[in-house]
Amino acid sequence: FLQWILHDWGDEDCKKILKKCYEGIPENGKVMVVEYILPDTIDNSLATQNVVDTDLIMLARFMRGKERTEEEFRTLGLASGFNHFKKVCSAYNLLWVMELTK
Repeated sequence: FLQWILHDWGDEDCKKILKKCYEGIPENGKVMVVEYILPDTIDNSLATQNVVDTDLIMLARFMRGKERTEEEFRTLGLASGFNHFKKVCSAYNLLWVMELTK
């Protein structure tokens, strides 16, 4: 279970983290990831603005940290060896629970 971990890191470090998770779970095991997901289209909604603001904070504090789109999370998961990516549910229209399956 990873909550608010991946947004602190750049893509290469995220792949290292996810690969270690992959190695540590059994066949058909799952890793749950909870993060903000940047929308594909930026609008004026409060939810979108909160995610964009957090993205700027990640950039300022962690240099390579950032919020990601759904496709970026999918790409990270598959590049780390996982076979399946799924968005499970959202909380407050901001946070998303995502599932990576081995």
